[in-house]
Amino acid sequence: MDPVKVIEGPVSDLPRGDVDTDQIIPKQFLKGIERTGFGRFLFHDWARTPGWNLPANPILVAGRNFGCGSSREHAAWAIQDYGFRAVIAPSFGDIFFSNATKVGLLPIRLPDEQCRAVAGAGEARVDLAAGTVASGGRTFPFEIDPETRRRLLEGLDDIALTLQQTDRIDRFETERETLPWPGPSTIQLVDGGRPRDWEAGTYHRVSLPHAGWGADVISRLSLAGDETVLDAGCGSGKVTAQLLERLPRGRVIGVDAAPSMIEEARRLLPPSVELRVQDLTRLELSGPVDAVVSSAVFHWIADHDRLFARLAAALRSGGRLEAQCGGAGNTALMTAAIGRVSQVSPWREYLGGWPGPWNFAGAEETEERLRNSGFTEVRCWLVPREVRPDDPVAFLRSVVLGSHLQRIPAGDHAAFVDAVHAQMVAGDRERGGQGECVVDYVRLNISAVRE
Repeated sequence: MDPVKVIEGPVSDLPRGDVDTDQIIPKQFLKGIERTGFGRFLFHDWARTPGWNLPANPILVAGRNFGCGSSREHAAWAIQDYGFRAVIAPSFGDIFFSNATKVGLLPIRLPDEQCRAVAGAGEARVDLAAGTVASGGRTFPFEIDPETRRRLLEGLDDIALTLQQTDRIDRFETERETLPWPGPSTIQLVDGGRPRDWEAGTYHRVSLPHAGWGADVISRLSLAGDETVLDAGCGSGKVTAQLLERLPRGRVIGVDAAPSMIEEARRLLPPSVELRVQDLTRLELSGPVDAVVSSAVFHWIADHDRLFARLAAALRSGGRLEAQCGGAGNTALMTAAIGRVSQVSPWREYLGGWPGPWNFAGAEETEERLRNSGFTEVRCWLVPREVRPDDPVAFLRSVVLGSHLQRIPAGDHAAFVDAVHAQMVAGDRERGGQGECVVDYVRLNISAVRE
């Protein structure tokens, strides 16, 4: 992929909204597997109508929601092969936007009035490094994710990015036979830096405390109702649904690394909510959001420095992060009960020496990480919360012990959950309680503003 730095020259105007990918290149022309040769089919059906004229200039100005519809990569290929190097529009289909950047086609969001001004001027100069479009004696700034900007400026497509990791790939290939792989490759381990999948239906049913904590997080946001807000780690969609009620004219994006959670969220939420399977430490959005909320997620992620850096990249300047997760001291009694069970046969064979899947950070260290990642007005604090689940066995199995169960043969899952439950009940009695399953949560609350 060639680097994208400055694009200048005549402008072609396509003042139509909601141009979908089937109109960009109809389905009957998708048989090729190379990126070249698709330009002659661009806007095939429209090009056959009398009076059609779309010169192959360096810059195309289009209407809102350009590139909506299907996920076909050929749409970006066809536009680039036709001769366009940049597309300016008020908004884009998210998948088209991503596909375009991966082949060196620069998508630029500008307000409709500015798009019309560029089209009317007939010429423009795009400076990606400066983030500006100069046209007709005016200069319009635009925003693009910093990582996407870097990739375009350096000419790095997905293959080039992968080749930058050759040393790590070689090292993994050498060491892979020694890794403790618990099952099918579709199962991902959070303690290895790869998020696991979840028992989403049961989690949705029993995770009422988490929904309440999520409501507390959302209540800390001051919203006008027309913002774009990201739910980072949306899970089964309970908190996302509460967020949607606060944004009647806005836009909600839900991201979760577990496919089963996204599937469950799709059942709960309307199609207007954008839901994606994505790892938060590799988060990439097509444009900045006004706020990020997250509930009960960050403690599953090992690398908080990278997490906060990606969230900062997703936020506009002045955008707010409000979150809560497990913090220092979280579930100490429950973790001790799990540890006692894990040290006896047969569980010791699968769990002995394993530190567990969680990263419970303290308030001060989290504040420092946030400031280092580009946040200001940072405030973090710990709050203890005891939970007595109505269905403790299902709660332990789907909310707490999923990563443990991935290391244990499926036929022994129920016995392990029962053993942990029994230890927790016995521990409660020893402490003078009624013999209940009491989960001793400590929640780390996070509030910060993007610089």
